[in-house]
Amino acid sequence: MTAPAPTGPVRHFCTYFDKNYLSRGLSLYHSLGAHHPSARLYVCCFDEETFAYLKRAALPDLVAIPSSALEAHDPQFAAARAGRTLLEYYFTSTPCWIRFVLDRFPEVELITYLDADLRFFASSEPAFAELGGDSVAIVEHRFLPHLRHLDAFGRFNVGWLSFRRDLAGLACLNWWRERCIEWCYDRVEPERMGDQKYLDRFPRLFDKVKILGHKGVDAAPWNLDVARVRSDGSAVWVDGQELICFHFQGLKHLAGSLYESGLRSYGVEMVPVLRRHVFEPYLLELTRHEAALVREGIGIGRARSWRSLRTGLRRLLQLLTRPASVARLLWSGTQLWAPQAGSADLPLGRP
Repeated sequence: MTAPAPTGPVRHFCTYFDKNYLSRGLSLYHSLGAHHPSARLYVCCFDEETFAYLKRAALPDLVAIPSSALEAHDPQFAAARAGRTLLEYYFTSTPCWIRFVLDRFPEVELITYLDADLRFFASSEPAFAELGGDSVAIVEHRFLPHLRHLDAFGRFNVGWLSFRRDLAGLACLNWWRERCIEWCYDRVEPERMGDQKYLDRFPRLFDKVKILGHKGVDAAPWNLDVARVRSDGSAVWVDGQELICFHFQGLKHLAGSLYESGLRSYGVEMVPVLRRHVFEPYLLELTRHEAALVREGIGIGRARSWRSLRTGLRRLLQLLTRPASVARLLWSGTQLWAPQAGSADLPLGRP
């Protein structure tokens, strides 16, 4: 984590991933270090390769914990795995992992969970200033008008959540954990969807819940009005507020250096400011981390490389059969994106 000398309060963050998201987790870690000199990141490793790599790397201010330790600490979570898919097991883990960090590390007074496919572009101190003395921070999806049908996935996004170690924060976190252990499936029901739709009830049931209003927190394809995104060369601005972290949900590594941005699923155009100042830096980091991991003997997606190649070729052929889509192909460095506007496709899992 290369960063200036630590100043200000220590900020505690946590996330989880397996080897398929290891390169994204490393990008998250390094972006935290670039903008949060006093940050500490706690990582739940969902396979042996991820845990072994992070232990071997001994990255400063990164605490790697194997998922077996979480299961031993929380037998109810371990038992909930039966009958759930791997994705649903990961969803179930979110509040359990946050509580684990608070249980195991008494020095943590405020913990912020981050999805592993976030990257920081600036300090998040404005978000913590907005939280103030409140106990829980949640972020709305802020769906674009043409995406209102996605409200079925919940008003709030799990990508960023903060819990303070106080009565209000722990009450909310423990309630959420209990609900996820009871039911956490990758399907939409009236008041449930994975670990996410439970968040809709946080402001109604608990005190001191802050809905963060900063547009630069958890900016994502589903809330990005590209006409309002600007860059001055040193920073990216969303509705006049500095981009703090971007959520690269839906980004797919198809094959080699071929990626799909995921924007087409939300009908968002890949405008130059997004390509040059948001996606290009991230993909350059991912390709560098993935190459390093392969040298370490961690073949990210190697077992599924042929499937990825077939998927990439199929999608590329689909684009080439539509002249209008060919015009949208964007080439930059070694990355090829094929974003399309107006697609009705929905991403897998929760947005």
